[in-house]
Amino acid sequence: MPKKLKKSLKPKLGQKSQHLSVNFFYHGLSVRHIFRLNEIEKYFIKVADTVEQEKIAKLFETFDSLIVAYEQKAEYFKNLKTSFITKMFIY
Repeated sequence: MPKKLKKSLKPKLGQKSQHLSVNFFYHGLSVRHIFRLNEIEKYFIKVADTVEQEKIAKLFETFDSLIVAYEQKAEYFKNLKTSFITKMFIY
């Protein structure tokens, strides 16, 4: 890779990341001197298949519903605590 190209990629790469973002490739293609198609073909961008993406989405939906349920439970116990404290000092 030419030295000039390495310098231009440095800010685009995260300090720990070894991969270029898809967004960078997309926008980099519009500027001819940054990348050529044969250079882009060297990089692999992993994308999960549709079935796996659906499983992941379902998992996150489950997490979301669990979070909502626990938030409702926490709110219930806060209200219960408040009512107990109120009753404790009224009588």
